[in-house]
Amino acid sequence: GGGIVFGAGYPTTLGAVDTTFSGGLFDVALSKFSADGTQLLWSTYLGGSNVEQPHSLECDEDGNLYVFGITGSSDFTTTPEAFDTSFGGGTPQIYDFLSFSAGTDIFVAAINAKGDSLIASTYLGGGANDGCNAELAFNYGDVFRGEIEIQRNGGPLFLASSSLGAGYPITSGGKPHIGGQDGVLTVLGRALDTLYTSTYVGTKGEDALYSIALAEKQGNSTNSTRFFLAGSVDSDSSFLFLGSDSLQISVIGDQNGLLIAGHYHQGAQLLAADATYDPGYDQHYFIEINHPSDTASVITVMGQNKSGLLASDTTIWGQPGSAQYFRQYKHNPFSLGFDALKTAVWGSGQSAQIDVSPTALLVDYCGNLYFSGWGGSPNYEGE
Repeated sequence: GGGIVFGAGYPTTLGAVDTTFSGGLFDVALSKFSADGTQLLWSTYLGGSNVEQPHSLECDEDGNLYVFGITGSSDFTTTPEAFDTSFGGGTPQIYDFLSFSAGTDIFVAAINAKGDSLIASTYLGGGANDGCNAELAFNYGDVFRGEIEIQRNGGPLFLASSSLGAGYPITSGGKPHIGGQDGVLTVLGRALDTLYTSTYVGTKGEDALYSIALAEKQGNSTNSTRFFLAGSVDSDSSFLFLGSDSLQISVIGDQNGLLIAGHYHQGAQLLAADATYDPGYDQHYFIEINHPSDTASVITVMGQNKSGLLASDTTIWGQPGSAQYFRQYKHNPFSLGFDALKTAVWGSGQSAQIDVSPTALLVDYCGNLYFSGWGGSPNYEGE
């Protein structure tokens, strides 16, 4: 598990990567437990002298842990062969009561399965604040969203996040900054020393990428895969860009949930894009493939909607009139969009008020869905 700690005294283990608090308001804390939760296998700090915030964790097939988050520290530990060993920073900002006095960069770090070695660590960023969803945040903690996925069989690391301006590293064929806050999609080698593909993703308005899922998660000989992205868009522009491709989408009213399908093989190709076209507030927070061998590309999305979204069937579990939903979509290669299959609406029964700030979504091999989130203070509508 990963989180934040506000000072010395967090229980680290002998020989861990970093057993001391590095300063600033808080550092990242990472702890590994036995499967039954009775033993602390290893535990470490991770951070520099300013502020860090973890966004997403993922283990590879060998048990090595990859951590993605943001840092405001110019002395965050990087490894000599990393893609970027220098802090780009940005504009001083306060996000959810946290002061980043020198702006922010994304960090990605890899720790071995025993927790005693920092395998690789790199910055990702330019001169603007990177890794922050400052423009489309709604719930407490929405500023700190984004996700990593690692393709098995030696495949690369995929990262979905957001950037507030130009300067984020892109590769040949990648789309430069489009306008306002954009999403970013980056594919890195496991050693965090090589940028395979990196591009801005979005419209000329405000965009954010929160979650990514890989259709070929188990890997293959070419490390190719279809990928699916979920997030949010608020824009007067009808065109969405990813790399050298673009597709027209329909956006209306307040924030709209954003879905994207693409294909990765020595570059990223845009296959489909869709917005919820809802006159009120709607965001897609998490996206999951329904089954690793599901060639039909059925995906499940968790989101929030304040316009009175209806369940697709009265027999489906839920609480009608609520503001949270689970929805299944199927990628439609003919329309270059998505078809909605099933919708479950749940919560307090009041669509005008959000009940839960989402934190995780999982769909298992049998299609069962697991979700976690929290409500109450300090979430803005969390009563």
